[in-house]
Amino acid sequence: MPGFINHFRYRIEQKFLEKCWSACLGKSPFFAKTVLRSALKVNPPVDSGRAGDAISDLEEVNNLFKHDPMIGKLIYLRFLHSILKSMTEVITKAEKFPKPFLLIYGSHDKIVNSEGSKEFFSLNQKSRQVFSASKQICYENFFPHELHNSSKKDQVMQHISNWIKALVTSDSQ
Repeated sequence: MPGFINHFRYRIEQKFLEKCWSACLGKSPFFAKTVLRSALKVNPPVDSGRAGDAISDLEEVNNLFKHDPMIGKLIYLRFLHSILKSMTEVITKAEKFPKPFLLIYGSHDKIVNSEGSKEFFSLNQKSRQVFSASKQICYENFFPHELHNSSKKDQVMQHISNWIKALVTSDSQ
């Protein structure tokens, strides 16, 4: 029964965090002014211990994460809210982001929603009239949060290396 209760609590937390994200984006003003404002005053902890299974597709990496004494098992709502607000600000400034960047993510990341990366890249590319060295690489149907610590590590590192080489080559011409 405790497994069911933990799963149920996790689902409630996820729904609440989705509503927080909507509130940060201005899509749920009533929620932002009522529930979120009150919850931020209380600042309840959110269990981050489940993230350990989503860090990598390699069990040894997940175990290292889960047993690392320097990684807390709780994240407080105010901290999460500040991250969500910062992410909202980054999205609003995507069109004006002047430097080349490389986004590498898994489409099924269980810690962060890959839609934010897609949206940032799309908005940034719309505003560029000339060639951009910015690049987006999405591993479809792949979930690990730390792709550089996954079974695709070599492939990910090769993408990074190739992008840097292309960037350096284009700058020197």
